[in-house]
Amino acid sequence: MGTFLKYLVLILILVALFIVGKGIYDGSITSDTTVGSVANQVDAGAKTMARDAADAIGKAVDHVTQKGDN
Repeated sequence: MGTFLKYLVLILILVALFIVGKGIYDGSITSDTTVGSVANQVDAGAKTMARDAADAIGKAVDHVTQKGDN
């Protein structure tokens, strides 16, 4: 269980770093940006990524289920 939690925390850190890096690259995070607004961007980005992943997994499961019915 400890290994799973370690990897889960590492994945969450990587997601946060990706979103912050993307915000810096896109220009939405500058030197004038507050920590609160960066946290809001990370929160919104993480929710979007999780929703997209859930949709992709759902579509893959549906595809495999339909393929198995034939």
